Amino acid sequence: MSLLSTRAERHAAIVGLGAGFTAALTGRVELLAVVVAISIGVRAAPEPGKLRELRREPWYAIGFGLVGYASVTVAPKVVAAVAGVV
Repeated sequence: MSLLSTRAERHAAIVGLGAGFTAALTGRVELLAVVVAISIGVRAAPEPGKLRELRREPWYAIGFGLVGYASVTVAPKVVAAVAGVV
């Protein structure tokens, strides 16, 4: 099996990545927190409905959510530090 080889894996990764980007750009981590809560099956989380893939493939949703968040918040600082701007 390869990375993102099934529809459920791709869907969970896209939802996680989108939630991570949105959380970082808006400064509100609640959306990413809801994705993580659905992924790990917290009882107080909203009913997954169309987001059932998050429970089937939680590591893709959480992992890509962190990648999306870090790419907006951390990556620019790293690039600036390497380039000597900071």
